[in-house]
Amino acid sequence: AYRTRYIRENPFLFLENDDKIVQAKHKVSHLSEEEIKAFETMLENYAAKSKSRYWQVYFLIALRCGLRRGEILPLQWKDITMDESGEPILHVTKNAVRNPDLPDKVEIRKPKRDQVRDVPIPPQLYRLMMEYRAEWDAMPLDDAYMFPRKNDLSKIMYTTVPTQKLRRLEQSYLKEATASVHDLRHSVGSELSRIGTPLKVIQTLLGHSDSRTTANFYIGTDMDQLREAVNKAENAG
Repeated sequence: AYRTRYIRENPFLFLENDDKIVQAKHKVSHLSEEEIKAFETMLENYAAKSKSRYWQVYFLIALRCGLRRGEILPLQWKDITMDESGEPILHVTKNAVRNPDLPDKVEIRKPKRDQVRDVPIPPQLYRLMMEYRAEWDAMPLDDAYMFPRKNDLSKIMYTTVPTQKLRRLEQSYLKEATASVHDLRHSVGSELSRIGTPLKVIQTLLGHSDSRTTANFYIGTDMDQLREAVNKAENAG
């Protein structure tokens, strides 16, 4: 209807990947253990070559903390704090979306469906975050963005840039496209499901407002899980 001009605006223009209608038992793309290792090696090699952990940290936040692309873009250094036990956590309070009606084309809103949350930061990722922060000539103010535009540190990068960068990295280091930015987020959810993490924990970590969304995405459809189940049944007999 939009293409034929029966309606003036495309109603799906501002939707992110996981805003779309979720079908029951929807199969999502995620990285295998081998692919994750190759992906992390790629990021480490690129960080060494570029002499910066900018992109390594960005993509690892998606892969290890399960944040959406738009939730990572507006992160500020003040969003990293310590919990009562002294462990690092990430406050997820913002979401960047493309808005062509704005001069800058980027709008910062609350996370999807107001899913403000605190996410624990794994120790290795936290170390890399601090190494990345130390790259700055002067330690950035807490209000500074973690991933600003290179030509304007007061602004976050455009929403399309991470996808474009990931494609270039994969083509250079892996020779083929392995995953999208959103697949990295799905990978942590799939891994948590595989090791038996309670559904409610996965739901909270990923910021799903409805547990049915989490169940539809991550309840075991993996072939290894199916094989393990039938083998157990055979052995039990």
